[in-house]
Amino acid sequence: MSISIVIPAFNEEKRLPQSLESLQRFMESTSLKIQEVLVVDDASTDETLQLLIQATKNFPKLRILSHDRNSGKGAALRSGVLKSISELILVADADESTPWTELEKLEKVLVRESADLVMGSRALEGSQILTRQHPLREKMGRTFNLILRTLCGLKFKDTQCGFKLFRNTKNLQTVFSGLETKRFAYDVEVILKLSLLRGKIIEWPVIWAHKDESRVHPFFDSIEMFFSVLKLRLRLMLRRNT
Repeated sequence: MSISIVIPAFNEEKRLPQSLESLQRFMESTSLKIQEVLVVDDASTDETLQLLIQATKNFPKLRILSHDRNSGKGAALRSGVLKSISELILVADADESTPWTELEKLEKVLVRESADLVMGSRALEGSQILTRQHPLREKMGRTFNLILRTLCGLKFKDTQCGFKLFRNTKNLQTVFSGLETKRFAYDVEVILKLSLLRGKIIEWPVIWAHKDESRVHPFFDSIEMFFSVLKLRLRLMLRRNT
């Protein structure tokens, strides 16, 4: 099946070039049919966009989407997913925390299980954490997922891993077209709405390593994600009751 890869990028001049080089090597060695790589520049203020323009000279499958103003990770992924042309769409972080080779694993699971979404997970038996986060970050991540399970009834152990493979269906386009969460809690909205449309979602263990210069602040962004999820849950409840 054909695959598009969507990568959100904001001020990634240090990490993105190496990640793209690694991705290009993977694409040359894999039997997967990767048709395009869409990097969504979310109005970076560093040299990210210039580096991407330079990279297209030697990376013919690389496409650039550019926002005029910074809108957040969710908004960047919305732009990329809605522009994707392939049967499957991988969304992945710019820092390559999960190796590109893990895409082969997720693709096999999605096809075998006829799933709509296979989410990479750092919290399942079989997950491999090569470099751990600071203990505070790990504790806040576990707390956030506990809050999610309580507020939203989600059964998954890790909704925030930035490595997810979607089947590009009408339901997926509907979900991303109506995506309201612009920042880091976008995952929760997508999972909830896809579940309401009876999409089949599978969580699968992956290899993962913490990378420095994370864009997520362990305290302030956790608070922002909590209120985003709370507002999302209330909106969905109100819509179901009207």
